[in-house]
Amino acid sequence: MEQANNITHAYLHLMRKENVRISDLDSETQSYIQDLNKVTQLLINKARGGELNITPITERKIKNYDRAICEGIYDYLDERKDVEDSNTDSDNEDEQLRAIHEKQKGSLQDIDLEPSSTTSVETKEQNEESDNNYKGFWDWS
Repeated sequence: MEQANNITHAYLHLMRKENVRISDLDSETQSYIQDLNKVTQLLINKARGGELNITPITERKIKNYDRAICEGIYDYLDERKDVEDSNTDSDNEDEQLRAIHEKQKGSLQDIDLEPSSTTSVETKEQNEESDNNYKGFWDWS
C-alpha cells in the first residue's frame, strides 16, 4: 500500500509553495480538484497488493487535470499580484497626494491673507470710478 499513499500531484506542491487554499481558487479549478481526488481515490481503492495499475489513458487524464489545476492556481496568483500592485499603486498615489497637499498647505500659510490698507483704498477708488463710468441697459438717463 506504500505506493498508493504516495500519490502526489504538482498542484499540491504549488499550493504549499505559494500558500494558496482551495477556497481561494475559482469554481472551475475547485471542480477539477474534486474530480482528480475522485480519480485518485478510485485508483487507491483498486490497488492490488499496494501497486497501482494506471492505464495510459488514466495517466493522461490525471496529468491533464493536474495541469489544468496548476493553470487555475497561476491565474489566481496573477490576479492576486494585480490586486496587490493596484493597492501599491493607490498607496503611492495617496502618498503623492498627501505630499502635494502638505506642500500646498505650507505655501498657503506663507501667503498673507489680510488685505493691506493701501490695497483696499485703491480697490474702493477703482470700484467708485467704474460705477460712475458704467451705464447698464436700464441706467440710461
